[in-house]
Amino acid sequence: MSGRGELGESRCREILEVGPEAGREEIRASYLLLKSLYAPGSTGGLPSMDEFSPQAQAGILAEIEEAYGELSGRRETVAPAPAPVPVPALAPGEILDGPGLGRIRAAAGFTLEQMGAETSVRPTYLAALEEERFLDLPSAAVIVRGYLTAYLAALGVASDASVASYVQRFQRWQAKG
Repeated sequence: MSGRGELGESRCREILEVGPEAGREEIRASYLLLKSLYAPGSTGGLPSMDEFSPQAQAGILAEIEEAYGELSGRRETVAPAPAPVPVPALAPGEILDGPGLGRIRAAAGFTLEQMGAETSVRPTYLAALEEERFLDLPSAAVIVRGYLTAYLAALGVASDASVASYVQRFQRWQAKG
C-alpha cells in the first residue's frame, strides 16, 4: 500500500470503480459497497473470497480506505487486520475432542461468532461441538460431520481422523439415548 496522498485521483477512482464524472455521493456509495464486499467473512456475491488470504483481504480494504480518504478529503486509513495466529498442529495420531477444538480456536484468537461467520455454522452449534453437548446438535450425524469438517478447515487443522472419532462418539451417544 502506498503512503497517504500518493495514489492520485485517477488511481483512487480506479480502485473505487468510479468514473471521472462521479460525484461525492457516487464515490461514497461505491466505497461502502466495496468495503462490504471485501469485509472479513463476507462472500458479498463475489465468486470466492477463499482465494484471498486474510492479509490480501486486509490490504485490499486498506487500499479502498486510502482511495476513499484521498477522494473525500479524509486522510485516515484503516489499519490492516492483524496476521492470523498460527494454529497448533495435532501430533500424528492425536484425536481432537470438543474441548481441544475450543483450545485451538482460542489459541488462534477467534471467537465463536467469528468462526460462525467463517463457516456459516451457528455459533450455538459450534459451542455445542466444543462442549460435546450432543443433545444440542442436529440429530443427523452427516450434519454434525459437516459442521465439524467446516470448523476444522477454517482453523487449518487436518480433520479426517478427528472428525471420524468425534462422529463415532456422537453416534455412540445417540445409540444410548
